[in-house]
Amino acid sequence: MGVHVFAPALPGFGGTAGLPIEHRSLAGYARWVGALIEAIDLPLPVTVVGHSFGGGVAIQAAHDVPGLAERLVLVNSIGGSAWTDGRGVARALRERPLWDWGLHLPADLLPGRQLTRVLPVIMRDAVPNVLRNPTAVWEVAHVARTANLASELTALSERRLPVFVVWSKRDTVIPESTSMSLRTALGDPRTITVPGGHGWLIDDPHAFGELITNVVLEPGSGLEPDTRPTAQ
Repeated sequence: MGVHVFAPALPGFGGTAGLPIEHRSLAGYARWVGALIEAIDLPLPVTVVGHSFGGGVAIQAAHDVPGLAERLVLVNSIGGSAWTDGRGVARALRERPLWDWGLHLPADLLPGRQLTRVLPVIMRDAVPNVLRNPTAVWEVAHVARTANLASELTALSERRLPVFVVWSKRDTVIPESTSMSLRTALGDPRTITVPGGHGWLIDDPHAFGELITNVVLEPGSGLEPDTRPTAQ
């Protein structure tokens, strides 16, 4: 394809130091993305891809950083405002207790082949982060739970930014109701549904690579070989 891929670890993830406590918000992470883009002198615009919490950061960065995004790909992303509880009642996502997030994340990783792929990643990245700075991890979880990016999503839609929403059928961490509320705020985004749970892209990286390739090369993208980088 002739594109460059940048996949930085967000502060507080992948063994990195967290942001100062006063900047631990989606807006703070978006400012960090903007500073990174400036520091490496990355030509803009780029395709911005974000998974899970990173999807929320991608939304905020696409909204806040002028000229950043050519298109936005949200993979099992936070940012929706709704959640369906165990009784099937639709509720605001901020009412979802943290223990419920914690209950569904391990369950999402249990299916055999997926566990063998995802567990090493958890042991390498998540566990050291928790041991190094448990308070920061808790604060990030709180940001994810309370994230309501409806106004930012609506603004991106009004700008006619191409947005692709990817969701997997067995995701219980970001349930369908949450993904649907995200799509509603966007109006009519391109929606792609794939098999698997929340960590499907770790379980099947080839499928993820193919999906991103198809998005970037979609007719009308305007991408010329060797001219546009892809940022994540």
